[in-house]
Amino acid sequence: MNYAVWDGFFEVCGFLGVALYLGAYAGLQFGLLRGSRYPYTVMNLLAAVLVLISLIASFNLWSAIIQISWIIISIVGLTRTYLLWRKTRFNNEEKELLTRKFPELSAMNARRFLDTGVWRDVGAGHVLATEGKVIGKLYYLATGTANASINGHSIGNCANGEFVGEVTCFTGAPASATLTTVSPARIFEADAEKLRALAAAEAELGLCMQQCLMRDTSAKLVAANANISLLREAAAV
Repeated sequence: MNYAVWDGFFEVCGFLGVALYLGAYAGLQFGLLRGSRYPYTVMNLLAAVLVLISLIASFNLWSAIIQISWIIISIVGLTRTYLLWRKTRFNNEEKELLTRKFPELSAMNARRFLDTGVWRDVGAGHVLATEGKVIGKLYYLATGTANASINGHSIGNCANGEFVGEVTCFTGAPASATLTTVSPARIFEADAEKLRALAAAEAELGLCMQQCLMRDTSAKLVAANANISLLREAAAV
């Protein structure tokens, strides 16, 4: 009686193991599961464990080696996924930047972008860019305001939530205006050379950054043209 019970238990383990193997593979092929996510790896790990248990009733060395190898690979994969998840966690100000500017960016590419720069606190009067000089940086104003001027004449302000230096970031050209903070500001400062190298290596990230920076540039040009028109009208009066 005991032998019959154990035989039934091993058969159930084998059946469930095969079902999990097939279910994981079918889910991957039909797009219901992703190979880099926990569910797929866990299903394969459990399948290998169950099939290995079922082999106790009818041992096969080569099948056992396959299952043990599958278990080890799955454990390594789960560990790697966990370590990557820990690395891609974001603090509140990083989340705000990503939500505002790169909502469609994957977590890994978002972390790669953030790793190109540092967060800094600067006071009022801090020069972010000088007209005619290469900046070499991309700035993001988390808080505070910066004034843009050409030949000493103000042409507008950059408010919090905007990038500074996005026009020259990928071209390496000199700044077209001088930008100076008019209040204490919290900024994210990224190295332009690192960003260019990253954009070249990661097509998704490069395209996303360029689209976002183009949107910021277009909005600033519209605002700057409006301010210039007002100045001309005031000068003509």
